Amino acid sequence: MKTNTKTSQGLVPFLSCFFLTFALTAGGIFCLVTAFDLPVDTVSLPLILAAWCGAATLVFYLKRSWIWSIALWAIGLAVCWIWFRGEIEQGIRLAYTRLSEIYTNAYPALQINPWPPEEGANCTACFALWGGLTAWVCAWTINRRQCLAAALLFSLLPLMLCLVVIDTPPDTGWLMILLVAVCLLLLTQGCRHRSGIGGGKLTLLLLLPVALLFAGLNSLMPYRSNYVRSETGQRALQAMVDFTSQFVSIDASLLGELSIYVPVAQSESLVVGPRRDSNRVVMEVRSSISGPVYLRGMSYGEYTGTAWEQIDPSAYPNPLNFPSTLWDTGGGSLESVYIRTRSVLPVLYIPYYTSEENGLGQSLLDLGTENVDALEEYRFYYTTQPPEFDQAVNISEDTAQGYYERFVHTYYTQLPEATRQSAYGIAETWGITELENPNVYQIASYVEQNVRDSAKYDIETERMPAGNDFALWFLQESDTGYCVHFASAAVVMLRAMDIPARYVTGYLVNGSAGNWIEVTAHNAHAWVEYYVDGIGWLRLEPTPGSGVVQTAAGNGQETQPQETRPPTEPTERPTEATETAAPDTEPTVRPTAPPSTQPASGPDDEQETWFQFQVPAWLWWCLGALAVFFLHRPAVLAVRRRTMGKDNREFLRRWKNACRLAKWLKQPEQCRELALKARFSQHAMDTADWAELTRWQDELSQKLKTASWPRRFLITWILVLV
Repeated sequence: MKTNTKTSQGLVPFLSCFFLTFALTAGGIFCLVTAFDLPVDTVSLPLILAAWCGAATLVFYLKRSWIWSIALWAIGLAVCWIWFRGEIEQGIRLAYTRLSEIYTNAYPALQINPWPPEEGANCTACFALWGGLTAWVCAWTINRRQCLAAALLFSLLPLMLCLVVIDTPPDTGWLMILLVAVCLLLLTQGCRHRSGIGGGKLTLLLLLPVALLFAGLNSLMPYRSNYVRSETGQRALQAMVDFTSQFVSIDASLLGELSIYVPVAQSESLVVGPRRDSNRVVMEVRSSISGPVYLRGMSYGEYTGTAWEQIDPSAYPNPLNFPSTLWDTGGGSLESVYIRTRSVLPVLYIPYYTSEENGLGQSLLDLGTENVDALEEYRFYYTTQPPEFDQAVNISEDTAQGYYERFVHTYYTQLPEATRQSAYGIAETWGITELENPNVYQIASYVEQNVRDSAKYDIETERMPAGNDFALWFLQESDTGYCVHFASAAVVMLRAMDIPARYVTGYLVNGSAGNWIEVTAHNAHAWVEYYVDGIGWLRLEPTPGSGVVQTAAGNGQETQPQETRPPTEPTERPTEATETAAPDTEPTVRPTAPPSTQPASGPDDEQETWFQFQVPAWLWWCLGALAVFFLHRPAVLAVRRRTMGKDNREFLRRWKNACRLAKWLKQPEQCRELALKARFSQHAMDTADWAELTRWQDELSQKLKTASWPRRFLITWILVLV
């Protein structure tokens, strides 16, 4: 009963092989193309891939296919080398550059040497060549009924590249095509191994139900923007998140995404696409007055063109001493804001403009305030009126405060030279350079208004094309943006005018006097701080009013006031504090977790206080399919144990499995006479017959232990022959 390894003739095997080959090839390639937004010809590339798949399927459909396949590949490679060598090289350069930029921004420790392409390059030729190789491997695997490992490797490798960075999901349609093909390939491999015609028929029969199954899963996946979980489900999910967040910072959003937060102190990437926020409640805020409240988290001072990074701590003056008016409370009455976080956050979120007398936290250089006491509830006093220009104080250059001001003018005005020149040219077109004797306030006001008018606020703004400077691309090419874009552009323009400025992240909340407001990722915001000598850092809001209102509104949830213990007094309580709310109550200080030893970033439009490592829903389906694949062996063995007996039918089944195992191990067939007797005679197999078969099975098992690990994996987990 030797299995024929030659391809079976017929239209059905040909069509099934062509479909599976094309789905595996095109699905894998376009998953990579759509995930990293690689430029390809969306008309010619699918046609080229279809031609490759048809040619490979036809070659292995014919006799003497090795001769034909070698000839086909020799001709194909020669044509590609002669006519498309330049396009292939530029496509490889472009794909390499795009992937390396995204990987480097996601993993700053990863250092990759640049290999930039020429302007106008696309990846059609290089993906067509890769598609030809994938089509050849898949057609050989399917038509010649070989091990699936090679076909799965070549077709799933592009998808694996998409999973290295979580925020590069492939197009759902192409992903479904690839997964349907992989599922059909796994389900029909056993039947195809016995009969090419039978495997082809089974593939076509299963095509519709498997496609409908994946389409149904896709429609039910909480991956759609209009998906809303039921109230009961949301309460249960929030309860689990609140419990789990005591041990690890974790977020499960309404879109079905699981987010694990890891403290990041180094940078805020500007390689951002459409803004996607979760409804997870990060904190609750109660202000003594109604209106917008800016809660400052962290700031960043070094601009690279694709990211904001923190200034090297070794560059700071020692000792580090800020001007006494850095957070001035001299103008207007004092207000208070209470913050109650859902878990211990590494930094405290501070309103403008607070007094140092609050005495909470510890300064992380001039970046933010570290939550050294692991506070989950705290209060700050602040004033809504910033210092006036005439309140500036003279600071001696030979004092610690004077050293800090020199540091500010040195490091918070730095820009790449090309960026500075282009930004200054933009300032000239805006007329800022023509102002007569302008002061810092006037220049900041002009920059704020011009940046705000430069584009429309839209959270669906697409990712910046590779190789661009983020601020210049936004100001010169993009028609839309959100707070990350406007804030980055404003900082760059201020620095081009030699005004110290920095990029700040935090939360923007629309306070309601006396009421607790839930703050979610929708309230995450980015804005600007610029420096005025003798006064300190002042806030600047370059985002258009519609975006500010939308961000401040967040999810618009108010919660009922809750009773807590009386508040802890600050080191020196300001006596002028006025409260319009009900009598204040004390937040509880609970050092339930050790504070972070590193500075942690504040939230931007796509990242909260932590770097958001999101596991999207489509990845869960992939992991589920992988789990099902590895669980099928225990399931098959369990079914065998339940149906195990000692009759002739069971003897034949075990003998056939042993024959398949012997074929894969390249061992001679044994016990054939006993199998014929069990199949065609009335003789019941006795103990001696079973002992002979068991002996042969034991020999094969021992032989399997000496086989290579890929063969052992294939036999044990895919074919389930032992």
